[in-house]
Amino acid sequence: MGPADEIVVIVDEDNNVVGAVPRREMRARRLPHRCTYVLVFNLRGELYIQKRARTKEVLPGYYEVAGGVVLAGESYAQGAARELTEELGIRDVPLTRLFDFYFADAQARIWGRAFSCAAPQGHLPA
Repeated sequence: MGPADEIVVIVDEDNNVVGAVPRREMRARRLPHRCTYVLVFNLRGELYIQKRARTKEVLPGYYEVAGGVVLAGESYAQGAARELTEELGIRDVPLTRLFDFYFADAQARIWGRAFSCAAPQGHLPA
C-alpha cells in the first residue's frame, strides 16, 4: 500500500471528523483534511527544515518542517509523532501544541495543527 492508498481523516468546515477516505480521493475531490506541522529545534534553538522529495504530489522539492496528513484513527498528536519518526527518526519526545489554523487554495483545504519539540542531542545535523 502506497501513500495514495493511506486512509486519511476528513473533516467539516469546523474541523469535526466526518469520515475517512484514501488519500488519492481526498486529493482528487479537494476534501478538507487534517495535517500536522512540527517545528523541530536543536539544542542551539535553530529550526530544522527539510527538502521535500521531488516525487511528492504537492509542492515537490520545496522546503518544509516535519509533519503530514493525519490518518484515520489518529489524533493530531499521534499523527505528528508518527511523522517525526517516519521523517526524522525522532521518537518519544514531548510535543508542545502551538496553534491551529485553516488554509485553502486551489489544491487543498487543510485544518492544520502546529507543534514544537526539541530534537534529542546528536539527532540532527549540527
